[in-house]
Amino acid sequence: MCSDAVTAPRIIVSGATTALTRRTTFRKAFLAPWHQAVGECWLYSLADAQRRTQVAIHHAVRCVNHHHLNVTPSSNNLPKFIKLLHEDISCSVNTLMARERYDQPHELFDDRPTHMLQLRDGEAQALHLMYEFVNCVAAGLIDRPEQMPGYIFNFDLWLSGYIDVPKPKVYFGDCRPDVIRMEVTPPPLLYRAFGGDIERLVYHMNRMAREAVQKIVTARKRPALGPEAVMALHPWSEPRTLRETGGKRVPTFRIGMGGAVGREVRAQAAEEVHQFRSEHEDARLARKSGDFAREFPYGTYNMRVHHNAPIAKEHPGAFLTKSGPTLDDVKAELQERRERRKQAESEWAEAFEAETAGAAGAEETEQEPCEPTAVGTEVVDCGASPAVEGAGAAETDEGGWIEATVVSPREQMLERSRALMTFVEEAFEEEAEVICEYAQFVPADSSDPEESDAKVEALAPGSAEAPEKPARGAPAVRHRFDRTVGDEEAAKSRRLVILRDKRKGRPPGGPTRSGSDPPD
Repeated sequence: MCSDAVTAPRIIVSGATTALTRRTTFRKAFLAPWHQAVGECWLYSLADAQRRTQVAIHHAVRCVNHHHLNVTPSSNNLPKFIKLLHEDISCSVNTLMARERYDQPHELFDDRPTHMLQLRDGEAQALHLMYEFVNCVAAGLIDRPEQMPGYIFNFDLWLSGYIDVPKPKVYFGDCRPDVIRMEVTPPPLLYRAFGGDIERLVYHMNRMAREAVQKIVTARKRPALGPEAVMALHPWSEPRTLRETGGKRVPTFRIGMGGAVGREVRAQAAEEVHQFRSEHEDARLARKSGDFAREFPYGTYNMRVHHNAPIAKEHPGAFLTKSGPTLDDVKAELQERRERRKQAESEWAEAFEAETAGAAGAEETEQEPCEPTAVGTEVVDCGASPAVEGAGAAETDEGGWIEATVVSPREQMLERSRALMTFVEEAFEEEAEVICEYAQFVPADSSDPEESDAKVEALAPGSAEAPEKPARGAPAVRHRFDRTVGDEEAAKSRRLVILRDKRKGRPPGGPTRSGSDPPD
């Protein structure tokens, strides 16, 4: 097993659609639209990272203190994309804050690594896209995603396929392109589930998104801040809600399919993660002892890139550690299916014509043949036609042939997409309240009287359980070497002033100094 002192090694393979999440330092609102250039820097950094790594971008959401990305790497270079992206965002926003006379955090993002969640089927991809799309609504910032200042990503972008991103007038030098065309494409497995029908996919994603927004607004316990209040957020604002407690299991993959098949796949994926980490730790210890020929498991990134360590080959029966298909692979696969289907239809048609010609030339037949019936894209002959018996015909007791129902590939695809949409709608309805609970952003200086936490409501001023606020008197003054002021005196005092020097105290006010000790 791997050590608990460091982050467990991650499985990095090409073609694995991954959801990325990164939060700012101390959950401050550094990514809020406190300046128009914040969104421009974030978007340009995203486009430039794609230009340098060729990672496919499917969706992106910028909340005030974190952001969500949905991407598919075309090669084993996802950590490089993450590094380039967050490095440019951090540097550009820090430069902007210095120009606008704000204190700079220097480290824009917190010390936790980027959360990476592999989405290994169409159901998981669709469900997580819904979660990302409504994240700002669930956080209580706005009522509809399009109200968010700087909103640009929606599912209609899959039809156009790109966004032209201009270079901001801050941080980015002349070595960067003035305009970068960022490609926005659908996730490969979701595209395959809809049989490559991009218009139908976009239509149903928009429909499910509208329903998801309604469910989130219903489950939310407080009104939204509104676009004006979001734009007025100070970059150093933070939510009053507590940070999540640690010690919980952090998921690294998501399987959407249900039933016995889904449970079996999830168990296999969990076993692969455990095996990957065990093999990685064994290889690390072997390399530490001097065995540099020891191979690391397939999917290892850091040891391969930074130490040129040997990597084992991909396991044939793997699921999670197997390279997934890119969008180009899925398109080629669908095109091959269409060609095979067209060839099969042509063969069936030729066989039917040959049987028809033979039946017409016969002088006597034991049974009058009936007309052939076309079902979907398959041709079914209910007469005595051995060439099409395997195409859905069944022989009767009398020796004739009857019509059988044949489901076309398109009908199979439609049934698959319907099942996927039903799963997403039901799953999102169950998770709406949980999403609102964890995603809620309530500024610490918010004056909204409605509190989501029952404990805050119980201790609010004016409630039965609220403690009485003691009246405070004049400041208590003492020297640092004097006896400690009693608790009662300190509680009654408005302020406790500690003298640095018993003889002089703070220097008196003058042209260069101001104030007195104790202060007025």
